[in-house]
Amino acid sequence: EDDTASVELLNYQLPGIDAEGGLSRLRIDAQSYQRLLRLFYINYKNKETVREGYLEQKKWDAAEAWLHDVKGICANLSISGLVDSCVKLHAQLKNRSIDKNDLQQFRHRFTEVIQGLQPLAASTSETTPERKSIDYPQLQQLLFKLADAIDKQSFSCHRILADIGVTCEGHFPQMLDGLEDHLQNFQYKQAARILKQWQDEINEHAQT
Repeated sequence: EDDTASVELLNYQLPGIDAEGGLSRLRIDAQSYQRLLRLFYINYKNKETVREGYLEQKKWDAAEAWLHDVKGICANLSISGLVDSCVKLHAQLKNRSIDKNDLQQFRHRFTEVIQGLQPLAASTSETTPERKSIDYPQLQQLLFKLADAIDKQSFSCHRILADIGVTCEGHFPQMLDGLEDHLQNFQYKQAARILKQWQDEINEHAQT
């Protein structure tokens, strides 16, 4: 079955993505890799404007953190086309300036990757309507890690949130979206409030 999933995955036109490299790097099955790519698509499909906003408002640290996160996730998933662009722009941001041509290239590659993932994301959501059960102890642990990162206002929040998204297996979309929105806008107090509410719900669930 996994061979079929691999063949299906490699049949997609995925510009900028080295699917074979991603499968061997992560040592996971094709379905799990497909799910991670779908999560990348969901998390980043409308987020190009976030970085644009940071650059326009000259919020250099925020832009740097955003690119750092994207670079890390793309490196993990072997979205190789974007990694090079992220590295270039990230280095330039240290000098508080951006080369327009490199920025244009990043935009082009970013759009290309997201558009390439669209059919894959659509097919994945249709073929796996059943939701797997959640590993609650793992989720509790990740929520605890996120609470600590929010408390420290650390840029690792986004990476932990991506891990939480994978663990949730499609459950709790409102909580995830709410946290994502607040963290993108550095609204740590509001994010902490949502997280506390979520932790209370999970703890209640664990006791029943």
